[in-house]
Amino acid sequence: MPSRSSPKNNRPKGAASRMDARAERNAADLRDRKSRARSIGALAFLCLLAALLMPAVSARAGAALPMFVSADPQTRASQASLPSDAVSIFKKKDGYYLFLPAGWDADRLTLLDAEGGALTIDGDAHEAGDTLSLTPGERYVMASGDTAWDVTVLQSALVPAVFIATDRQDISAMLQDKTVREHGLCSILNADGTLEYDGPLDYIRTRGNSTHSYPKKPFQIKLAKSTSLFGMEKSKKWVFLANYADKSLIRNTIALDLARYADVYAYVPETQAVDLFLNHQYYGSFLLTEKCEIASSRLDISDLEERNESLNEGTYPAFGASGYAPGAEKGVSLAEDPDDITGGYLILATIPRYFERETSGFVTDRGQSFTIDQPKEASPEEVAYIHGVMQRIEDALFSDDWGSDAAPRWADMLDETTFIHRYILAEVLADNDGSLPYFYKDADGNDPTVYCAPVWDQDNILGANLTHADPARSYIRNDEAEGAWFAEAMRHDAFAEKAAQIYRDTYEPALQILLGERTDPYGCLRSIEEYGAEVAGTAALDNVRWRIAAYRPKHFNMTGDTPEENIEFLRAYIAARKAFLDEEW
Repeated sequence: MPSRSSPKNNRPKGAASRMDARAERNAADLRDRKSRARSIGALAFLCLLAALLMPAVSARAGAALPMFVSADPQTRASQASLPSDAVSIFKKKDGYYLFLPAGWDADRLTLLDAEGGALTIDGDAHEAGDTLSLTPGERYVMASGDTAWDVTVLQSALVPAVFIATDRQDISAMLQDKTVREHGLCSILNADGTLEYDGPLDYIRTRGNSTHSYPKKPFQIKLAKSTSLFGMEKSKKWVFLANYADKSLIRNTIALDLARYADVYAYVPETQAVDLFLNHQYYGSFLLTEKCEIASSRLDISDLEERNESLNEGTYPAFGASGYAPGAEKGVSLAEDPDDITGGYLILATIPRYFERETSGFVTDRGQSFTIDQPKEASPEEVAYIHGVMQRIEDALFSDDWGSDAAPRWADMLDETTFIHRYILAEVLADNDGSLPYFYKDADGNDPTVYCAPVWDQDNILGANLTHADPARSYIRNDEAEGAWFAEAMRHDAFAEKAAQIYRDTYEPALQILLGERTDPYGCLRSIEEYGAEVAGTAALDNVRWRIAAYRPKHFNMTGDTPEENIEFLRAYIAARKAFLDEEW
């Protein structure tokens, strides 16, 4: 078992309290999840059955789709007369759906009609303002004038709902272009019906690299003021991970909880599964996540980007070629550098085509490209500095002179603990991007060491991708890329022996917890069944909204056609992965 002591100089303010709060929330929710798991499974079956039995659509163009709100509202942000949490019927090729959030009472819904017209539901007439009772899983014939809709009502369970209403209703440009931002309003409703947030939204935009190419887009939002959501530390910026490559919807959560369980990282982003309603229509199930960034409430190290911005107003020209080549450097020619440019830096090992898209970065002599997330607009001196740091680490990693077994030479610059743990985590998870982790470095006056963290973007793991579908292979150890750092380290017996011991002490017990063979006394990890039960309701709605099983890019693995099948696939994959790693280590 891992010790629960914090690594020296490697845990920011508030990390312990966040872990304690997380454990308390998990313990408080555990009994409720178990007692409701059967009912959620039934809901998932009803959602699928309703989709399969949907009759031909009878609607004709011309009438506005009916909209509803809860008859028991909290205070709501509103656009003119329309509440931000109003929900419209959603049109799909196979029919119409009314997706309801978990926090609403389906027996107390208020009909909205901006045009003031009447609506009949199964022949009963209703007017705007009437309180209605609808049964989730049932189908209703709703009609206005000479237009009728066959509507199936579905309701989520156990997870909060986020309602975002943008000032402009047409958000097609934002969905295609990550630089386009939309302003608006945001309301967040807990699963028990209480209000979590209600107010202005500075912006919403799309985000991601490969995930941005999928139909279901990931988002980043910025609230008008720094706010704590669901017990997480205050911030303005929050990320919505779409989990489109992960049909179970729980891979990211499991990976981050595993990182938390290891207890060696200064910062691990907290998360919360939510339903997202965008411009009054259900957009899907998302993982609301703390943004992976340098900030006092996130990765708490020196903020070089903030110092750059305070010295350099306006825009400045880019420097360096945008193309990939060993030794390349690129960034922004700032007018002035801060006195201390030794940190903090947040950088990501990446592939050439992603390197070419970003503003600042560098490529090592062995061809490993890095993008600089922060400071995003790095000066020539800053790029050269952090490039030099990482180049010296790479030179030491690939040197014939590793130093003593107890203290390899690269460990004078790169934290050995986080580097080994990050490798093991990638191997345990059969991570498709496991050789491309994050690194960060504080200012030298605080801590001159480079750390291999934070853990981030873990939807393409545990068999989700065809390139890493075999649970009985060591993918990261056998990475044949020229500049693969983890693979190079594992060629040395001392590193490999340490990795094996850490696996046995920390990650083998963690996998037993995931498989339900033991419990986690620290409240970081749960069984696969418990993770699945938590998202069963939202997964059922998401599957109807997006038909995730029907969209299979060539690199997606066949992990199941229903949410239940995907949870079972994940459990079987983890069991097979553990059996393989137990033999290897």
